[in-house]
Amino acid sequence: MRKLLTSLLVGASAIATVAITTSPAGALPARYQFQNAKNASVCLSAYGDSIGAVPCLPANSALSHTHWVMDTATRQQQVRHPITAPTDECLDANLNAAYMSPCTWDDYGTYWDVEQVSSGYFLFRSYSGKVLTRWDSGNVSLAWPSDVDDDRKYKWKAIL
Repeated sequence: MRKLLTSLLVGASAIATVAITTSPAGALPARYQFQNAKNASVCLSAYGDSIGAVPCLPANSALSHTHWVMDTATRQQQVRHPITAPTDECLDANLNAAYMSPCTWDDYGTYWDVEQVSSGYFLFRSYSGKVLTRWDSGNVSLAWPSDVDDDRKYKWKAIL
């Protein structure tokens, strides 16, 4: 009986590991940059608790303020910033702003509905329904899609 129970636990553990590490179709890679669709030379970045857009780095560059990691267990995802380890910061939102804050499972502002809107392009929808938008001024904030004059401002391409 003990041998059977051990075998079942080991088997269940292997299945759980596969379920966590296997990404659904259209899922984002583990480490990437988000390139803005309207201005492809800039990527989403974080400095301290601020969000912005700065020139993208080469794909083989070391981890930097433009690299991100996603917890992809569900479609509601936390967007983590690996360079903030060990403080473990996530992209967060309130009703009007996006910023960085500690990743916690009970902060619904750190969960984003990441929608694939076209081949390779995603949008980040906050719990308020607003989307992460990069403006011509260079600022990044939240806006209703209907309030944005060019939908490329809130589309982001995941690049390695």
